[in-house]
Amino acid sequence: MRIGDRIRQIRMLKGLTQAELGEKIHLKGDRIRQYENSVRTPKADKIAEIAAALDVDVSVFSDLDISSDEKIMQIFFELEEKLGLHLKKEEHSFSFCFEDDGKLSDSLRNYLDMWFEKSEKDTPELTDSQYEVER
Repeated sequence: MRIGDRIRQIRMLKGLTQAELGEKIHLKGDRIRQYENSVRTPKADKIAEIAAALDVDVSVFSDLDISSDEKIMQIFFELEEKLGLHLKKEEHSFSFCFEDDGKLSDSLRNYLDMWFEKSEKDTPELTDSQYEVER
């Protein structure tokens, strides 16, 4: 994922417009749009300012190495150990869930809530007849 995509995702999770984020770091919204569309790439100092304005650690803009199945599995194992990630299987699909047993920080819980709400808005409900066609 490109850095611009990460900026967009976090900005939208935080409920900010491009102009609002730009104001926080003394840039115009157009510059944020250029970053998000990968027309321009922010320099390290600007990435740090964006992270501070979005109230996230600058490391969220670093590349995550998921170049092999083994590296992806290692991430799952870490999430299982540190945050109680559980794997579920239903017929031909897998899903992951976190039990809310105190291992999730308030901040992570809030991010997950925001992500869930956004995905619920972005996913149209299927009617019974549409579901039958989709299957």
